[in-house]
Amino acid sequence: MKAEVLFEEIQSFNKKPVQLFCKISIGVLVVALGIILLIDKGEPGLLATIFFWALIVCIIIAFFTSFKMVTQIRTDGIYINYLPLQPWFTGYLWNDVQTLYMRKYDAAREYLGWGIKLGPMGWAYIHSGDTGLQLILNDGTKVLIGTHRPDEMEAVLHSLKLL
Repeated sequence: MKAEVLFEEIQSFNKKPVQLFCKISIGVLVVALGIILLIDKGEPGLLATIFFWALIVCIIIAFFTSFKMVTQIRTDGIYINYLPLQPWFTGYLWNDVQTLYMRKYDAAREYLGWGIKLGPMGWAYIHSGDTGLQLILNDGTKVLIGTHRPDEMEAVLHSLKLL
């Protein structure tokens, strides 16, 4: 039986105009590049090179703006999914957690950025922001899970009598 989801937070870049612009640009650049290569009989010139690198930049921007972190607090543990880097949920069962508490953090200083990180401070799942749930597992491993809704997360953890 699957554990009940008590809290779910989806963090993503709210960059819909950027994503739409990139998708349209990618389509236009692919067509234009194809036409240029047809006209130039497959010999890439300066214009084809410029269009190719513009296409690469648009693809990279589209990739990075597609990142999304899903956090679920379930009756049996906390689960994190960081798309597109991690297409599955990673779970930490409450039985494996020694201590947990909400805390402020500095992603750039403590974890050298955002994303899924492993460093001297332990594991971190950070999309943006500066507040997260710090877990210390029974084996001493530290895991930080960033949130934009710390009050709601804290209320759910209190209802489970974990805080």
